[in-house]
Amino acid sequence: MQKISDVAIPTNIKFSDFYKAVQILAVRKGFSCKPYKGKKASAFCFEFFKDNNEIPVGVFCVHEDKQAGVIYSDDLKKACKQLEVDKKDFELLIRNKFKI
Repeated sequence: MQKISDVAIPTNIKFSDFYKAVQILAVRKGFSCKPYKGKKASAFCFEFFKDNNEIPVGVFCVHEDKQAGVIYSDDLKKACKQLEVDKKDFELLIRNKFKI
């Protein structure tokens, strides 16, 4: 049986803000970030590189909900895990218009 916490729910984070925040946080963590469209139409992926290495040290893909324009809780969880930040810090960066 699936737990309620395992169900993806829409967040209040716009995809465009999520996209920008991932790139800012990647740079702060010492990564270069290469976003690209995934194989599926709604998939959007982020690769992370360290020290000019051509092999990514991490990658995750999210679902871009073009209708709602927001990301889902499971995608936020993936980003936070990859970038080693907690959800509150991620949301705070967006709330403060990327200034912190």
